Amino acid sequence: VFTSIMRPVLSVALCTFNGCKYLKEQLLSIVGQELIVDEIVICDDCSNDETLSIIKEIQDRCPEITWNVQRNSYSLGVTKNFEKALSLCTGDIIFLSDQDDVWLPSKTRCIVEYFERHPEVNLVFTDAVLIDGNGVLKTSKTLFDACGLRQLMGVWNSGLQFEIENVIQRLLGATFGVRRS
Repeated sequence: VFTSIMRPVLSVALCTFNGCKYLKEQLLSIVGQELIVDEIVICDDCSNDETLSIIKEIQDRCPEITWNVQRNSYSLGVTKNFEKALSLCTGDIIFLSDQDDVWLPSKTRCIVEYFERHPEVNLVFTDAVLIDGNGVLKTSKTLFDACGLRQLMGVWNSGLQFEIENVIQRLLGATFGVRRS
């Protein structure tokens, strides 16, 4: 259980590849959290656009955050790149981030508070709204609605989480907060 005296260290594992179109907005949403992150680990998979300069711009604005920016010498692909980013995170709680997301300001606070109330839980995932490239809602449905997960919540709550996830694979990694342990 985390206390206000000993707040957990929060890390973000962010992978990039030619993400300049949306990356700045995502980085600003991460550094603008109500519960500020302590560390941002970015693994860039050989971008050839302005991705790295955008990262540098936000990094310079936020020297209070520990930044670990790695540019891969060759392309690892999405899965291996996330594995690398996760392995470099040092925080107690790690948040996964895609380069084209936008976090609500309360994301880290809500997930950390959930972990505080549920010390037996090691991974938290959230619902999400679906937006287009201009930040406009694509649908009135949330991610859970669109994937049919909301209809399965009764079964989920009965203890069959693992079975449901392995069958339908509808959880979005970019909504995850996970304990380092």
